Amino acid sequence: MTRRSRSPRARSEQVTHQVRSQIDRRLPFFDLLDDDAISRLEAQVDWIIQDIGIAFRDDPEALALWREQAGVRIDGDIVRAPADWIREICSNAPSQFTQLARNPERSVTIGNRHQVFAPIYGAPFVRDLEKGRRYGDLESFQDLVRLTYLSPALHHGGFVTCEPCDVPVSKRHLDMLFTHMTLSDKPHLGAITEMSRAQDSVDMAEIIFGQDTMENNCVIMGNVNTNSPLLVDKVVTQAVRVYCGRGQGIVVVPFILSGAMGPVSTAAKIEDAQAAYESADSMHSTMLAGAHFVLHAAGWLEGGLCTGFEKLIMDADRLGAYQKVLDQGLEVSDEAFARDAYEEVGPGGHFLGSAHTMRNYQNAFYEPRLSDSENVESWEEGGALDMRARAHQRWKKMLKEYEAPPIDLALKAELEAFVTRRKSELPDAWY
Repeated sequence: MTRRSRSPRARSEQVTHQVRSQIDRRLPFFDLLDDDAISRLEAQVDWIIQDIGIAFRDDPEALALWREQAGVRIDGDIVRAPADWIREICSNAPSQFTQLARNPERSVTIGNRHQVFAPIYGAPFVRDLEKGRRYGDLESFQDLVRLTYLSPALHHGGFVTCEPCDVPVSKRHLDMLFTHMTLSDKPHLGAITEMSRAQDSVDMAEIIFGQDTMENNCVIMGNVNTNSPLLVDKVVTQAVRVYCGRGQGIVVVPFILSGAMGPVSTAAKIEDAQAAYESADSMHSTMLAGAHFVLHAAGWLEGGLCTGFEKLIMDADRLGAYQKVLDQGLEVSDEAFARDAYEEVGPGGHFLGSAHTMRNYQNAFYEPRLSDSENVESWEEGGALDMRARAHQRWKKMLKEYEAPPIDLALKAELEAFVTRRKSELPDAWY
């Protein structure tokens, strides 16, 4: 005889720990390095900046800006700057700031004890159980934006969740921006691959937020990469001038391509055990260290070449568990100590029906929606679905039930008019 399964109520309808719009960390940071090791790393950075130098390539205006600074040495396109002056500039950066979202409840604070998770960025391919691996297209991109919007543990929309390869490169940024601004109300990034595309991004953000709000707040950011080793190209410097020239944020990280400028990691091809282990290893260290803004937090396959629909859903499910740990840490409140329960139950009893258990059991734990903790007989009766199959069912259901967040129709029309005008001005280009 098989054991009776749990209530037929869908897991998604169960009351579980509520994931907030961002992480306000309570868990202490894990310091991997002591003060001496940090000093050695900083000395290495000082040496690279001051003695080795960084190449700023193909952007004469960037070099002209460097030449205006006293103490900076320029040899061709290689810039060497006093390390103490660079440190002084860095000290002016705020310890935290807020990126506004179209929906104020979804605005995110970046810095200090806050952590923000965003999905994969830049993959040219997508994969799902139904259609397999293929080039990304606009339809897939729009669905991924919808799924990110519907995933509470993804606090930020990112930008290029996949490349819409069926749209000319010269115009696709406009479709991606319009998609983020209308199919989601979470904060997002803008385009950076060419200076005019960055300009389009901040111009469309101004349509959404208005000039006054934009002048006093961060409403959009660009994500740029230095090319290891020791190279900053014009894509970076021009995008920085556009975004920072409008008082907006910029995310600057080195581009480490697995197997070229860095070791191979998180390279699984499908949502299998390898993908789970590699993603968990990467996110575990990220969680402990306290990274403020985490791109590629969900959906990553093939070393970043492919966005997995099932992988996005699986990763987002696990991010909720990380968030509960980070948000709550080890609770030591009077309610957590449960003295009334000990008084009620007494030695040799059990807490299953105690008043304290009844008050807390629905919210005490984060219950992943994709995990199956039923007995094996119930699992087999339900079709013996593995995690990939359950994730596939989950995202299909999410899209079926999706409702776009409300947006002022006049605002949407203004965005549409901007996109139409800019597309008419731009020739089709596929590079």
